[in-house]
Amino acid sequence: MQLVNRGDEIRNFQYNFAGLKDIYDSMCLDLSGATHIPVTKLFGRSPAGMNATGESDLKNYYDYVDGLRESKLRPVLERLLPVLLMSAWGEVPADVDIQFPPLWTPTAREVADIAKAKTETVINAFQAGLMDRSEAMQELKKLSDETGLFESIAEESIAAAAGQTHQDVTALKDPLAGIEETSAFDALPPVMSLDGGKGSGNFGHAGRPGKVGGSAQGGSSTGAPEKAFTSKSKEGKIKADRNTQKQHADAISKLSGTEYEDGTYNLDTLEPVDYSSGYQVTFSQIGDNYSASQYADRVNEFLAVSSDGISSAGKFGGTPEVSFHVSSKAAAVALAKKYNQQSIWDWKSGEIFDTGGTGRVK
Repeated sequence: MQLVNRGDEIRNFQYNFAGLKDIYDSMCLDLSGATHIPVTKLFGRSPAGMNATGESDLKNYYDYVDGLRESKLRPVLERLLPVLLMSAWGEVPADVDIQFPPLWTPTAREVADIAKAKTETVINAFQAGLMDRSEAMQELKKLSDETGLFESIAEESIAAAAGQTHQDVTALKDPLAGIEETSAFDALPPVMSLDGGKGSGNFGHAGRPGKVGGSAQGGSSTGAPEKAFTSKSKEGKIKADRNTQKQHADAISKLSGTEYEDGTYNLDTLEPVDYSSGYQVTFSQIGDNYSASQYADRVNEFLAVSSDGISSAGKFGGTPEVSFHVSSKAAAVALAKKYNQQSIWDWKSGEIFDTGGTGRVK
């Protein structure tokens, strides 16, 4: 019961809030458009609609912010930063650059897809011969900030790979890759013995520790030699001929003198050589076991995988032996095993490596 004054009356009114939500949503959209901030970020609302994630709205927003950074913030910083650097350091370093942090953080799957795509691009360029192995490794290392991979590639490894092409790297996955078989010696009579005894340097000897993986007492290979192989030499590399055996023999004779200490020498100049990486593979001493043609063919096979196309001689215990520098460990081991060399010299570690599988020899 209600009491009212005489002449007054009471009325009841019904209020309808049906359109209030639409008005509120319109207001939110207006504010979002004015500030260029998505509704989901400005008001903390969940994305509306079926299967909606709000990802496209965020990307548009980040693109807008990035545009503002580049068009408005960067010019100001480029004027201000040199003044601050001159005040703090007295000079403006040439390598100073302004880099804004990324606004969008990719998912682990997106990072993996990016890493895979860019890695395959580098590998394809390397395999196509557009860059050498060192340049490919540098490109991969540049991706470390973006992908989180390849950061552990050492500068020493990059330097050691300089000049190596895809053909060089894959040359001796098959020991006969890049080598063309001929029938030059099919008609040759058998060689009675290739065992020259201690220090002979023949292809059937056991490895001997030293400056270069050399020969030692033991090892024999009787009967006919293997067929000769003529290498497809790389551009710029010297090919051995029938005169090479005599030239090497003259150089080895000189190196046998007491004026030359134990070490590794260039057979052409007799100057000492030293490598910071790679492997030295022994060929042989000069002897009467090979004809001039046989000797040239075998030297060419070593030159085909040599990193510099230089014939060297490793002198140990006063006995020099012909050897070659090979960058790839796999290539060096394959070549050594093919000719029963039981050790190669590792330039980087300064140790003998046993190709028979027992590892390094102290």
